[in-house]
Formats: sequence, structure tokens, C-alpha cells
Amino acid sequence: MDREIASKKMVIKKIKTELKNHRKDKFHKKMETLPARVKMVNIDGLSRTSDKLVMVKVQQLFDVQSFQEIIKTSKEVHQNLKSLGCFKKVSMTVDTMPEDDTHYRVNITVEETGSVFANLGVVCSTQDQVAGVVRVG
Repeated sequence: MDREIASKKMVIKKIKTELKNHRKDKFHKKMETLPARVKMVNIDGLSRTSDKLVMVKVQQLFDVQSFQEIIKTSKEVHQNLKSLGCFKKVSMTVDTMPEDDTHYRVNITVEETGSVFANLGVVCSTQDQVAGVVRVG
């Protein structure tokens, strides 16, 4: 009797797993074909970094055709912005636009790295020697 119950529990568990996977696959297929366009990109936290440099990196978001592409391209843009070396943190969110649920807004928040500077001082002495000081901060 216990074996029958255990066997039936295993069958139920297998059916639930298959159903879960089927729903997941169905959802992914729907997302691949769901039309979607990025209409706006907001970038918060820029002060020293060139707007043009950042716009070159995010431009590809405006070329997507589906929601799945928005997710994939957003990940690429996130990596591209991090690889610039200008930002300590980069975070992104994707929101629907109020007027149309097929149009999206991507919000990017960045935290720029601290400024890097270097000073170099050279002093020539009367004895034809050069002394120097380098300070990096």
C-alpha cells in the first residue's frame, strides 16, 4: 500500500514538473513574438561622462522588435556601460509606457567613479641632476 502511494506521488510530481516546463516554454514563445519597442531611455547620474559616449552604447535599444530582444539587448547595454570603466554601478529597469503597452521605457541609473588625477613635478638642480615627484590620487 505504501509503495502504491509513493508511486502515485512520484507520478503526480512528474506531471507537475512537465506542466511547469510546458507553461514556461509557452511563456517564452509568447515573449519572443510579443511586439515591443523602446520609445524612451532615461539616464540618471551622468555628470562628467559624455552624453554622446553613453548614447552610442544605448542606441541599439531603439532597434529592438520584441520584448525578448529588449531583455537581451538591455543585458548587452548593461555590460557595455560597465566595460567603459566610467561607472561604479549601473542599474537598469524596463517599464511600460502609459499610453501603449507595446512601448517601453528603459531607465538607467549610473554612479560615476571618482576622478583620477596625477601631478608630476620636475626640479632641475645646479648640479645637472633631475629630481621628480609623482603623486597620483
